[in-house]
Amino acid sequence: MMVISATPRRILILDDTASIHDDFRKALTTPEVDADMAATESLLFGESKATAVVQWPVFDLTFASQGQEGCRLAEEARRDGRPFAVAFVDMRMPPGWDGVETIEKLWSIDPEINVVVCTAYSDYSWDEMVARLGISDRLLILKKPFDNAEVLQLAAALTDKWVLAGQARLRMDELERMVEERTAELRASEEKVRRSERLEAIGKLAGAIAHDFNNLLLAIKMYAQFLRDGTEEGDVRLTDVEGIVATADRAAQLTGQLLAIGRAQVLRARVIDLGRAVSGLGPMLRRLLPPEITLTLTISPSSRRVKIDPTQIEQIVMNLVLNSRDAIEGAGTISIDLQEVQLDKAAAALADDLPPGRYELIQIADTGPGVPAEIKDRIFEPFFTTKGSSVGSGLGLSTTYGIVKQNGGGITFVTAPGEGTTFQVYLPTLDEAETDSMDSRDPMLRGGSETILLADDDPHVLGVTARLLERQGYRVLQAVNGREALEIYQGDPGAIDLILSDVVMPELNGPRFVELALQKGGQTRVIFLSGYADDEATRRLLASPNTAFLLKPFMPERLVQLVRDVLDGEPRGVASGGTDDQASAG
Repeated sequence: MMVISATPRRILILDDTASIHDDFRKALTTPEVDADMAATESLLFGESKATAVVQWPVFDLTFASQGQEGCRLAEEARRDGRPFAVAFVDMRMPPGWDGVETIEKLWSIDPEINVVVCTAYSDYSWDEMVARLGISDRLLILKKPFDNAEVLQLAAALTDKWVLAGQARLRMDELERMVEERTAELRASEEKVRRSERLEAIGKLAGAIAHDFNNLLLAIKMYAQFLRDGTEEGDVRLTDVEGIVATADRAAQLTGQLLAIGRAQVLRARVIDLGRAVSGLGPMLRRLLPPEITLTLTISPSSRRVKIDPTQIEQIVMNLVLNSRDAIEGAGTISIDLQEVQLDKAAAALADDLPPGRYELIQIADTGPGVPAEIKDRIFEPFFTTKGSSVGSGLGLSTTYGIVKQNGGGITFVTAPGEGTTFQVYLPTLDEAETDSMDSRDPMLRGGSETILLADDDPHVLGVTARLLERQGYRVLQAVNGREALEIYQGDPGAIDLILSDVVMPELNGPRFVELALQKGGQTRVIFLSGYADDEATRRLLASPNTAFLLKPFMPERLVQLVRDVLDGEPRGVASGGTDDQASAG
């Protein structure tokens, strides 16, 4: 029994003799199967005795008498998406093109078609045909007169080959597409890493500059305090002194931004209700917007608590809202939306490569013109701005980026020309409720007579800080770096009541110096003075409950008060420098 394939294979037959067309029809037209006869045969003799099953393809035959006509048919078939798999081409077809010229034209139209040269004469030698057509696995020769079985086998084999070649091309195209997509993904990933490393390097530089700048500001504020203390009430110079202090406080805001960019702030993190914190910013934010810009806040009732420095939430939201305000020309809308989201592995990867888990998502969207494609990769770079120097410093978005990343979160944005921009800030939520103890007492300033080991590599800071403490009655031992401080401490540990140390110092930094000094069980109290923590290990040590910390630059009275509290056994963890501006800068 013969089984016929249901998919027709298209074959083009080019020969100027009508009887040859009939011969091809007989050879390539599969006889119809008598279904009733096949069923009877199976019943009488059983499946094993039935006629062997031979599966041949179905051929769709098209005939032409001249090469020009055949090429026209081939061109139409290819254009219609129904190309021929095989062409049987006669070598002599007067008065038009001969077989070789016809094959040249056919292959220029359809490079994938298989060709069988049919001839009874030696018009061309094989070498001559190869010289004109080239060596190809798509060219065969069939001598006339041909056998029907030979033609059928050739047609079946060549059409199968054509089908398999087409499938292979599709697979190769798919593989090439997959390679291109994967290559594009890798390039995007590499660019993302390079961009992150660039921001990291710029941030570290900004943090280091801020550290040195903080030391200068501290000295300025200390000297101003000494001038104020030596000036009588009513002296007109008091106004100048207050101006110096106020200017130093404003400069401290800039250092706070630089530290945030470098993720080098010493955080005063607290557990806060994020929904309450964000909604509480509404009145202040509306005052910053012109009347033609509408602000909307949507706070999900499912919003959870997060652990973050509260002033940093204000910075994040305010920076993004001000960025949106500056982007909107004329009337528009800024919307703030807060909700809890659960990120799986895939979603977390898109959200700034965060680990999977629960996050609070703050979305700030505007109806501005959107971010131009050519600057998308640069908007988080410090000092990059398109607003002009009179409008912005270029630190708002970079500061926000640094704050979010330092708190274990992520920040992304989506934008489209003419459709505005939406910034998405992800902050990790807390699984369990935590509490914070805040001591808001403001006792009278008191000095003492204890011995303090003071270590700082900046001579101005070292000098003014020692002078301040000595005026309060303390005995101060000075060291210009951690190594010298360790030698002084080890010379007579019991004589030192308090270690007062900078964090970042050459040779031996403050935390390492203290670790070595107290490694044998020493109980000396410690206060670190800095606005900069340059590595995670340092930040963990500064967060220790046994360590007090004062942010630079600080007001002199804040240092005096903290020293007395620590010596009296009342450490207060991380303390601000004593001004709202500095607290905001972190």
